Amino acid sequence: MGLDIARITYVDDTGEHRLLDNPLKRVNGLWIKCNMNNSQKIIKSCDYWEIVDTTASFAEISGHRIRYRETHLQYDPLRNISLSLNICVYFPKQPFFVLDYMIKNTSKNSSLTDVSLYWLIDLDIEGKESYKDNFARYDDDIIYQYHSRSNVHAGFCSTIKSSRYECNSPYGLRIKSHHLNLGNINFRGPDDCSIGLQWDFGQLSPQKTINLPVVFAAGMDKTHFHSNMEQGIALLNKIKNTNDSTS
Repeated sequence: MGLDIARITYVDDTGEHRLLDNPLKRVNGLWIKCNMNNSQKIIKSCDYWEIVDTTASFAEISGHRIRYRETHLQYDPLRNISLSLNICVYFPKQPFFVLDYMIKNTSKNSSLTDVSLYWLIDLDIEGKESYKDNFARYDDDIIYQYHSRSNVHAGFCSTIKSSRYECNSPYGLRIKSHHLNLGNINFRGPDDCSIGLQWDFGQLSPQKTINLPVVFAAGMDKTHFHSNMEQGIALLNKIKNTNDSTS
């Protein structure tokens, strides 16, 4: 989990709500765009990553044991780019989770330039039969979808301010060689919606890393969603402080 995500459900007093179930694979998770040796690369979440190792355990965060899974991946070296990716996903027993991505330029002498990261997701709140009740919105660097009848909200943000954003259909939300920037579209619906954020980092020197944290949250309404998002951000900051103190 983390590179792409297959299924997310949200459970409250009214029952289980589907948020994500077998989404369009290319609109699902982390994308990377960069230049290396004068060659532009666009790396989709479903592309040529090889798992090096994975660990599942518990972390002590501010006196609480929180389950996490850490996965280390290497980009296929035959693709002529030197990248590794470490993903750590934290699962508190709350309606949110935290993802921490670390991307490393493993080349010894070649910088990556024009580096951008994207996080995209194709939510279908209450299932694919509910497209007519699904909406998407970007607001104050939080991007989310919601169901107009059940009022369930779900979405994500980062503690790093995004460079661009987009609410669109799964087929309209795309990154291609001639379309490298999200469109700053702040509303979509009612429709089959997808949402994405973009972060522009610039240059990544040899053996250096980029860190991107993402918080995903859900709620029974907009207020509850924002409250859970705030708790997720607080957990992310505690994780960072714990990691900094032990490094």
